[in-house]
Amino acid sequence: MTNSQNEGQPEPAPTENPVASLRDEFRKEFDTLKASFEADLKTLKAENESLKSQNTDLQRALIRSATVPESPAPAPKTEEQLYAEQIDALAKKTLERMCHQ
Repeated sequence: MTNSQNEGQPEPAPTENPVASLRDEFRKEFDTLKASFEADLKTLKAENESLKSQNTDLQRALIRSATVPESPAPAPKTEEQLYAEQIDALAKKTLERMCHQ
């Protein structure tokens, strides 16, 4: 029964305008692209701020190391100084043992 009713009526023509459908499709693609771009931009801005902070810290460290004189490294001890220290340590140990006995 439905076949006979449909045969008499022509198929409904698409009422949607092809230009409008292309515009909607373009808008969806554009919105997707825009969202992706904004996400990438946000990530890059955060990374840029981090790098600026690190750069500032490094500049401060460079200025500090250039203006503050380094403490001189202790000169290595000579063999005579090491020998004298060992003699003093042994003498103290001997005196302690003699006093405690």
